[in-house]
Amino acid sequence: MLEALRKAYPDAATQLHHANPFQLLVATILSAQCTDERVNKITPALFKRFPDPAAFANARPEDVEEAIRSTGFFHGKAKSIMESSKMILERFGGKVPRDMDSLLSLRGVARKTANVVMLSGSYRFGKTAVAAAPRTDDDKCADELNRTTASLRRELDEQDGEIEKLEQQLDKCQNRDCAQAQAEKAAVKNDEKWPKKHRVKNDDTLRSIAAQYYGSGSKWQIVEEANPSKVSKGLPVVGAELTLPDPKGAKRP
Repeated sequence: MLEALRKAYPDAATQLHHANPFQLLVATILSAQCTDERVNKITPALFKRFPDPAAFANARPEDVEEAIRSTGFFHGKAKSIMESSKMILERFGGKVPRDMDSLLSLRGVARKTANVVMLSGSYRFGKTAVAAAPRTDDDKCADELNRTTASLRRELDEQDGEIEKLEQQLDKCQNRDCAQAQAEKAAVKNDEKWPKKHRVKNDDTLRSIAAQYYGSGSKWQIVEEANPSKVSKGLPVVGAELTLPDPKGAKRP
């Protein structure tokens, strides 16, 4: 089959301009979400400035990004090219690997890119390569739907987390309000312990004392009327012992 195809299409080749497998690898990475025509416009100057893996590996990221900006997604593409170049130097002796598994280990190289490189370099590599099947519009729509579904699921999970936090906060508030209401109710209904005594502390006010013994809705005048000589300029005298009358018999304003 492959031999028949070679005879039928002897001049078949990629549209990406390149002089060696490494340049083809770089050009194929750049072609993602970009036309071959656009890639071919920038690669002559790009390969003149960065002719081999070492040049890319030692380059400044901003220089590579600026050189490939017009191909789109230049931040990610620059990172893929530079890291793949470093891997080629460190793992493969500065040469593009010849087998699929090794190519796939490079950053930014998926099976389609690896197939393009292997197919165009099959004579140089002495390998038989299988071209990647072209992606259809249905494939692209399915991918987009999968990405959208995953994104919506993440948003729903985040919203569920926020709702759970709000429910926990509401439970805490309800429990606190319930406990406070029970305390106030117990304080008002506890007839056996009236009148009560309270030693005034530094941070006490008539309002805080009244709230403590009669509930948050009680008026502070109850305390003042019961202790006129122990209140100075609207504040209880620190250290004084106040008498807290029975709320049922206390005169409320």
